[in-house]
Amino acid sequence: MLDKAALKDWIERYSPAQPLSSRVDLVSVSGDAGFREYFRINCQPSMLVAYAPSEHENNVGFVAINRALAEAGVHTPRVFAVDYQQGYILQEDLGQQLYQGLLSNKTVDELYGYAETSLLKIQRTAADSAVFPSYDAQRLKDEMALFPEWFVVALLGEGLSLADQFMLDNLFDVLVDNALEQPQVVVHRDFHSRNLLLLSNQEVG
Repeated sequence: MLDKAALKDWIERYSPAQPLSSRVDLVSVSGDAGFREYFRINCQPSMLVAYAPSEHENNVGFVAINRALAEAGVHTPRVFAVDYQQGYILQEDLGQQLYQGLLSNKTVDELYGYAETSLLKIQRTAADSAVFPSYDAQRLKDEMALFPEWFVVALLGEGLSLADQFMLDNLFDVLVDNALEQPQVVVHRDFHSRNLLLLSNQEVG
């Protein structure tokens, strides 16, 4: 469980930003699909702190991937301080302009044009196996298996017959074989409108 007092003490020690008051205040930001929690800090410039319990989250990998993508020109949040054991990550605040709320018939082409430019930078990132886990056949199958589990059964409340499952298994095999025949590049597994932020100068966070 998060000890907010300890987290605030840590922020006071390591934050390079100017505090806006005599004490650190934390405002909860929309959560993560995993175990991470994010808080906006009352400082200038604005910063975020993530609490990512080390028993559940690979913080070493998170920071390594962040740095590798930044070196490739992708605007990832700059990491100012990290405590791997406690799971604290102090990072740049990229704002609140989520793509999801900005997309319309008038903006979609322009915004996704920016996003595709960022996606190309990700795909051109050096695929260092020490940083980026292999996106192999088993990983692809594991992720495709989320479709019947989370969407068909959990969301729609529908069951799958043996024939349905057989059809899906065959389809997934075809898709995996097809994917592995393509040139292999670095993959961002959550590149979608709820995770993209519009920044200044047509950049994407």
